[in-house]
Amino acid sequence: MKEMQMGTRVEQQRKNIKLPSWIQWIAATAGVLIGLANGLGQWYVLRQRLPRLRGWIMASVLGTTLGTVMSAVLLGLFELPLLRDSPNLSVGAILGIFTGIFQGLFLQSYRRQDK
Repeated sequence: MKEMQMGTRVEQQRKNIKLPSWIQWIAATAGVLIGLANGLGQWYVLRQRLPRLRGWIMASVLGTTLGTVMSAVLLGLFELPLLRDSPNLSVGAILGIFTGIFQGLFLQSYRRQDK
């Protein structure tokens, strides 16, 4: 019984912990920089086959930044064992989903302009 109370108390304390704002800014900045690096690298390869890809880098930055923020929110809100037990996998999957959505939307608009 005491162990269960102790576990509950530890869980409650963990939920009450808030990250300092400077750590949040570092995380957001890291998301922007990762998106910029990925977008630039992909643009460098894709520009040879698809001209007029100016928005590709911005789509990558927006998708990666939103994915980083959403992964932090989702990992903080939901106590799902799958998310909690493998945070790197969870963050990567959420980040990839949002980046893919933004890049996919950009490619759709690119195709419409091409027609």
